[in-house]
Amino acid sequence: MQIEQDEEAFAEHFDRCGGKSSAITFHNLGRDALLAVPCPGFGHATQPTDFSHMAAFMRSATQQQIHELWQTIGKAMEQRLKSDAGKRIWLNTSGLGVYWLHIRLDTIPKYYQYLPYKNPH
Repeated sequence: MQIEQDEEAFAEHFDRCGGKSSAITFHNLGRDALLAVPCPGFGHATQPTDFSHMAAFMRSATQQQIHELWQTIGKAMEQRLKSDAGKRIWLNTSGLGVYWLHIRLDTIPKYYQYLPYKNPH
């Protein structure tokens, strides 16, 4: 079963893409996580990019899209580690509720399923 991507999920943020960025960051609704999200319609892909989840994105995106998303994630993580010095930051993605790839930089292991990774000790 193929999952349909939901571009509307983050549509209010996509105006920041402006054709110049292939990925953006913004806070989630609860403001307890920073999200890194790939922008739709970026670049000149020969086939449509599937943004529904990480595996689909990695298979269908251009190398530039992939590189810039991971670069955006790295910069966001570096900034969070500096601003929240001494605090743990959990990097994860969960596609259970929103079908548009979003990488979370969380202050808690909110969507971790594997118990040893959830335990902060």
